[in-house]
Amino acid sequence: MSNEPLKIAFTGVYDIANYGDHLFPIIFDKIMKMKGLNIKLYLFSPVGGTQSLSLNEIVYPLNEMESLHLKHNFDAIIVGGGGIFHYASGQQKIKRDSDEFVDYPVFETWVIPSIVAYKHNIKLIWNLLGGYHDFSPFYQKLTQALCDPIDYISVRDNYTKKILTDSGIEDTLINVFPDSAFMMTECIPHELIEKSLNNLRNSDKEYIVYHANRFLPKSAIPDVVKSLDYFYNLGFEIILLPLAYTHDDESILREINQNADSRYTLYEKELNMYEIMSMLAGCHAYIGVSFHGAITAACHGKKVVAFDYMLNGKTKDLFKMLDLQDYYVTDSNSLYERTVQCHKNMSPVILDDKIASLHQHFDTIIELLVSTKTREKGSDNFLINFSNTISNINKSFSTLQSEFSQLDNLSRDTHIKYVELQDKHAELCKLNIELKDNINTFSSANNELQDTFNALQLQNKELFKQKTDAEKWIDEMKKSRTYNFIKTINNIKLKIKKALIK
Repeated sequence: MSNEPLKIAFTGVYDIANYGDHLFPIIFDKIMKMKGLNIKLYLFSPVGGTQSLSLNEIVYPLNEMESLHLKHNFDAIIVGGGGIFHYASGQQKIKRDSDEFVDYPVFETWVIPSIVAYKHNIKLIWNLLGGYHDFSPFYQKLTQALCDPIDYISVRDNYTKKILTDSGIEDTLINVFPDSAFMMTECIPHELIEKSLNNLRNSDKEYIVYHANRFLPKSAIPDVVKSLDYFYNLGFEIILLPLAYTHDDESILREINQNADSRYTLYEKELNMYEIMSMLAGCHAYIGVSFHGAITAACHGKKVVAFDYMLNGKTKDLFKMLDLQDYYVTDSNSLYERTVQCHKNMSPVILDDKIASLHQHFDTIIELLVSTKTREKGSDNFLINFSNTISNINKSFSTLQSEFSQLDNLSRDTHIKYVELQDKHAELCKLNIELKDNINTFSSANNELQDTFNALQLQNKELFKQKTDAEKWIDEMKKSRTYNFIKTINNIKLKIKKALIK
């Protein structure tokens, strides 16, 4: 092969500190060189800058790809891998010490290469992309157009393949292989990993790695601590390992450590790419939400438990592919039980078939890169599909216009009814005030009547008391000698009066 390196524009997420994304260019570069192909990678990402995790390569902004091709004359564009096959922007911190999350247009990593490759007739290769969700008909037409210039399509799972076939891409054009991270033990020397681990750790104590991101439910933290304490009580060191500093993994890991009374280890410095890799490779077991964290540990024969509270389809499919469904957990209530089960029962995963298939994948890429044949990308399909996409936009716009008109009429009717209701409300408010005034008048009169009634009650009470006292006095008088004496005198007087009349 020629000593002149092939110049390859390699796109992906390399300008933010996310462990998994940085594996793709490292593994691709090492595999190509291991197989005897001399290449030079030009890294491209949405923002650009310097490659994160102390890898320090230049990362060019994707909007400069065309101008850099005119300068360097790229032999190929490779869309590097990972879960970038969608049309969304994500919220990211660009730097670890930033407090701000900004829109990060991930979709540019595969959309821009298609346009540049079509315009300049450059070889375009997809290196094991992953998708997240199905596309609407509008995006399916756009996807069909953007896939037309691709010379080799490879994806990392059947779900992503289905997204493509649903978008009108022929089944025979889509190649499915495992994630390229499974090749790490083939191309990254064990001595390099061992050296990185020894530089980072002064202890021979066995340890457990746990990873989470900021989306971990706070309610799950007690179950996480319980599961980690199972190992801690067996004598293991617990290391809380951020894998994406720009996802703010550290904040939730600090909170977990606080709940554990700071008995776990959390490195304050930002670890570099190979230090993170060595921590995962050297652990006794990995527990966490990271797809590539689990792959790295499994590749080095370690036990793995996925605590996938994010419900990522890629992680579920990964553990199914590895026949590790028993150690795939989505509910923290079962985390402790599955963790203990994994510790007692899990054997190292055999990956020979995955590695063999990936060798086939990379051999196909090499054949394409060294071939002098080029597929003419100036076909009408690209333009026709783009035209269909524009037609769909116009149809969607017409539909939206009609819906907007209906909404406008509805809004106008609603406003009229609202004004009528306001008038009725004002009338009711006026009546309410009048009723309140009447109630206040009645209440005042009622209070006066109540006062009069209370006064009469007091008078009646006093009269009743006087009557009772008088009756009591009369009863006492009737029983007295004086009363009886007077009664006797009156009887004598009556008798004398009657005698005189006779």
